[in-house]
Amino acid sequence: MTNKILLIGIVLFAVACGGDAPGVFNSDGGTDGDTDGDTDSDTDSDTDSDTDSDTDSDTDSDTDSDTDSDTSQSCSDALVSYDFETVSDLFTHGAVTMSEDPWEREDLSVLPAGTTCHGGIGKCWVTAVGTSTSQNYEDCTDAELLSPVLDISACASTSNNLGLRFWHIYRLEDQSGGTYYDGAAVQLSGDGGSTWEDVSVTPPYQGTINGNYGSCTGTATIDGHEAWSEDIPGNDWTQVMIPIVPALRTDQFRIRFLFGTDQGVTDEGWYIDDVELFLN
Repeated sequence: MTNKILLIGIVLFAVACGGDAPGVFNSDGGTDGDTDGDTDSDTDSDTDSDTDSDTDSDTDSDTDSDTDSDTSQSCSDALVSYDFETVSDLFTHGAVTMSEDPWEREDLSVLPAGTTCHGGIGKCWVTAVGTSTSQNYEDCTDAELLSPVLDISACASTSNNLGLRFWHIYRLEDQSGGTYYDGAAVQLSGDGGSTWEDVSVTPPYQGTINGNYGSCTGTATIDGHEAWSEDIPGNDWTQVMIPIVPALRTDQFRIRFLFGTDQGVTDEGWYIDDVELFLN
């Protein structure tokens, strides 16, 4: 009782003096005073360790390997030309159904008088054989001049206006009674020469050849086909233009120059130079 009176007195004294009352200790020894001993140790250890390791590894490895195989460019690469100045052009020739093969790669020294290869110089393919400048082609001829097999499959698109052109001059037997016997024609193949297609040519053919030559052995391959005959109009070198249809634009493309003659009447023959594929 005495202690309580003493404590009350102390408090009243402190209030009267304008001071703060001393902290009152709880029974657990904690100071229940205004001194907030609750040291806020809530150190926010939320050090944001969420280091954004989302290193954008989307290094676009989509290396665009779409190598643009532009058809027109590849088609341009497939174009070839032959001037026949060297034997490396790989053209071949031979008889088809008969024994005579007049094709030779020649120059002015063996060509008939007054005739040269295209441009007046160099070599060209001719059907007038031998060493005499007065010699004409042989009777009963059925022969072919063949290009090497060419890969023009990159030109298969219809957007490519692919064509064949070459220069030629010919002097062949005149027609008889409206019938053509000696003739020269061009055919194309898309299967390496297993089959051959007749083609549209400019300048056009003169007419259809009768290749059933009575005094020759067998029927000429050119029989029943449109062909050039007689003498070339203008009697000079002329450039021939031939479109190559998409169906023939394969990796087995080939050109055939087909020549056929009967017995009895001959002439200087057919001359071919500067063969090339082109785009227009």
